[in-house]
Amino acid sequence: MITINACAPGKMMLIGEYAVLHGSPALVMAVNRRARVRIEPSSTGSGWLQARPLDIQRRVMAWQDDAWMPLGNGSGMLGLTGRFIAGLLDALGLERAIMDRAGLTIDSTELFDTAANGQTLKLGLGSSAAVSAALALALGQWCAARGNTHTVGDSPGRFETSRLTQWLPVYRHALRSNASGADLAAALHGGVIEYRIDQTASDSAPVVRAMNLPVDLHWRAIWTGRPAQTTDFVAAFEAYCLGNPAAAGPVLARMDRIARAAIGSLDPAQADTAESLINAMAEYAVEVQSLGTAMGLEIVTESHRRLSRRAADWGLVYKSCGAGGGDLGMLLGTDPDRIEAFARSLSDDGGHGVPLDLSVERAGAQSARVACTPGVEIDSVE
Repeated sequence: MITINACAPGKMMLIGEYAVLHGSPALVMAVNRRARVRIEPSSTGSGWLQARPLDIQRRVMAWQDDAWMPLGNGSGMLGLTGRFIAGLLDALGLERAIMDRAGLTIDSTELFDTAANGQTLKLGLGSSAAVSAALALALGQWCAARGNTHTVGDSPGRFETSRLTQWLPVYRHALRSNASGADLAAALHGGVIEYRIDQTASDSAPVVRAMNLPVDLHWRAIWTGRPAQTTDFVAAFEAYCLGNPAAAGPVLARMDRIARAAIGSLDPAQADTAESLINAMAEYAVEVQSLGTAMGLEIVTESHRRLSRRAADWGLVYKSCGAGGGDLGMLLGTDPDRIEAFARSLSDDGGHGVPLDLSVERAGAQSARVACTPGVEIDSVE
């Protein structure tokens, strides 16, 4: 009787959002908050799911609308994860009936916040990708432990491009969005990576390269308190590019130039790498705001704009991270004391930003097999 535990880190997109969808490089950082998954044999005769923070408690599961869903509920209750499991099994060449004998626990609470009214709000740390990465690794390992044939997942502690290449189409299909996959790559790889889509390849293969941030760069993540739906913004961006190619082309060209300069500044042979990266991120922030104006969407919200103005007054740079519309931003500078003083001052800012205690997570998705006692089910994910 084998149980598989797996986990994967969340992420922050430092630079390259939107443009990465058109072949530009992005700089992505895995952070030290993780989604955790456990797969164990079910002793009930049917598959079950326990998921936090979705408030799903040991629900009996069934295949509905081509997804693994709580029995008696529509596909919207579990959404991406239910569809992702279906795609994973197809990619691994396995029968879906295997989930009828599985108990699945998902805990992504580290990637969420709890509002005053008790509502759970996603922080914008890539919770969907982190859960998907952990789930893909756990399911592959669980099937292997049970003697089922599978094609990837033999090395639970090492990043494999083949794993990302195989799982990225499944992830996009489950999202119902043409996601870049940068968040999934960060969850699988860990650390700081350059990520891009090789559009010269026939399969638009993802390319990942490990990077290091400058030692003299200091930063702090700030949560705006407003979650955003990334897929909505990505869809609007793609529609804008298709409908306004003459206007979108120059914007994408400028974003590409800035992103390449930012990643090039991480060359250890260059001097003042922190300042170069900070300046590039400030320049990219202007382009993201201009893009939102052109699209007629508030990519950079008032909270982000207010934080940016305050940061400038302190001699610091603030940039929203990701597709925008809320979620997270990053405060950057070379003076750690000034960064921390600014973070402390936010308590007087009327709730426009909450500093988060994040750091770079060097390890990517990991899994481990553990023996379990027959008939004893486990309620939590360690």
